[in-house]
Amino acid sequence: MITQQQIDDTVTWPGLKEFGAFVLAHNNGIDLPDYASMNLMQIPRLVPHIWVWDLRENTIDGEYLINFSGEEINRSWEYNLMGKREHLIQRERHKDAYVTIKMAAFTNALNSKRACVSLVNEEFYYNDELRTGSVETMFFPCSTDGAFVNWAIGCVSYNHNTVEDEKLFCHFWS
Repeated sequence: MITQQQIDDTVTWPGLKEFGAFVLAHNNGIDLPDYASMNLMQIPRLVPHIWVWDLRENTIDGEYLINFSGEEINRSWEYNLMGKREHLIQRERHKDAYVTIKMAAFTNALNSKRACVSLVNEEFYYNDELRTGSVETMFFPCSTDGAFVNWAIGCVSYNHNTVEDEKLFCHFWS
């Protein structure tokens, strides 16, 4: 399991550090956090930046049931994702190389049962206007029993400025 120090050394947005501490507090002695034991109202400031995937049923590769999506995420996609099945990798807006890598990283994180963090430049909507900026994301596969990944939770920060290519990254923690 990753440590808070690894998170603090990697991410730039303080909200992700807070999110990481919250998720790590719910690992219940196993390597994966238990989403079922989390109460997002313990971190109300971050709720608009959080999304949750329900993985209890079989899914088509890249298609996920979005159990929860915060207001910032819905705004960036221009509609409420909650309760919808989305094939995230095939969305036209996600054809950019960095975004494709990030979405593939989420799938890899689920399969390898490892958390990941990324910083990419991508397009998102803000006040009904398509913008390009940096998007920093932290993503955790979750498990109730420590073996089967049945949920996933992530947190995202949208920044209106892009970052230089050498600062872009996708990192997995073991």
